[in-house]
This record gives sequence, structure tokens and C-alpha cells, in this order.
Amino acid sequence: MKRFYKAAAAEPAAATPNTSADQGWHVTLDGRAVKTPGKRPLSLPTQALAQAIAQEWAAQGDQVVPDTMPLTQYACSALDRVAPARDQVIHQVSAFAETDLIAYPAQTPPELRARQDACWLPLINQLAAMDWPLRQTSGLIAIEQDASLRPRATAWLQAKSDMALTALASLIEASGSFFLPYLMAEQMMHRPADQMAGRGISLDQLIEACTLEEQFNLQTWGNDEEAEQLLARREADLRSAAQMLNLL
Repeated sequence: MKRFYKAAAAEPAAATPNTSADQGWHVTLDGRAVKTPGKRPLSLPTQALAQAIAQEWAAQGDQVVPDTMPLTQYACSALDRVAPARDQVIHQVSAFAETDLIAYPAQTPPELRARQDACWLPLINQLAAMDWPLRQTSGLIAIEQDASLRPRATAWLQAKSDMALTALASLIEASGSFFLPYLMAEQMMHRPADQMAGRGISLDQLIEACTLEEQFNLQTWGNDEEAEQLLARREADLRSAAQMLNLL
């Protein structure tokens, strides 16, 4: 759509007409609060997130292009789509704990398996130390994981806000893993000293871990424009979802 405003800003909800302070922060366009496509107030829990979303609106040119505004899209999805369907979303993404990407290293080629082992086995060990007994197999038949994994994953997701759940669901689905986003969230939530002690992983480590096979194929078989575009889009989705989680 054509740009219809001059200035975008982040403001406390209490400073916005017809809102209350307990609604957190709003993004305003020429002083008017943004609403979701479902006509709900775009109420944001942190100033940092509101400022980042306001910057997305401010950076638009003559046309407003939603695909260039991932944080706005996540926040609107959280309010319009995830909040009314929390149980279904949690049920869907908690299932990844039973079929997690890092539980299924390749049998062949050996070079790919070596890379997966170097990257994934330290994560498997870290999870074991955190009392997540994730088993691995390279067979064709799905492995039966410990019965405690999915209920614990469900409980962990249930404790998250609607907006955090939205970001985590995107990270889980884009990575094919529950445990990679879990470990990244663990690093976000703990002090630098805990991070130095090896608790959790960084976003770059998450991206490396979940794109090992694609990167290996590109390096082995040469350039593939379509594959490179898909990989770039996937990485962009992971980075924007992680940014959303961090700003919360």
C-alpha cells in the first residue's frame, strides 16, 4: 500500500489517546496508534520492541511493503493468530522434541556425518547435562524418544508470553528443531558467566547447526541459485525471529 504517514514513533500506551498504561508500548504513525490487521491495538510489552517496530515503519519508502517488516508481522501474528490458538500452536511445535533435527544424523556421506557429529554431539551432551535425554539414530525408522521430552517441552512453551511463543514457534519450525531454539533461549536468559560456562548456544551456532546439510551440499555440488535463495530466506527468518525474542 502507499505510504500514508510522515513519522513513526514508539510511545508509552498511557500517552496514546484511549489507552491505559497497562497496555505497554504502542507504535504511532503521525500520532495515531497502529492496529493489527484484526483491528486489535498493537500493544507491545517492551520499549525496545516498540522502537524496533517503529523503525521498520519509518524505513518504508513511498510504498509500505509488509515483507520488509518482520517484527511488525510477528507482533501482529501474536495478537491476531497465536493468542486465540495457544494450545494448538504449543501442541504443534512441542512435537519437534520427539522428531528433533539433531536426533537424526546422516549415515552417508561420511564427510557430512563428521560435520554433524562435530556440531551436534556437544549439543546432545549439553542437553543431557540439563536433564534432556535426547537419543540419536541414523536409521530410516524414527526413534522413540524418552516419554518425558514432549510434556516438558509443552510446559516450557506454556510459560512463554504470546509474543515469545510466536517467535519460538517460528524458530522451531524454520530450524526443524525444538532443542536448538531452546538452547539459544537459555543463553539469552542467563548471565554472561553462565554463557561462558557453556550453557546454551548463540544464534550463529543455531543457524550453523540447522543448515549443515544444505551448506554441505552447496560446497560439494557447487552453486545452485534456487538453493542459495532458499537458504538465505531461511536464515533471514531465523534471524528476525531471534531478534523478536531478544527484544522481548
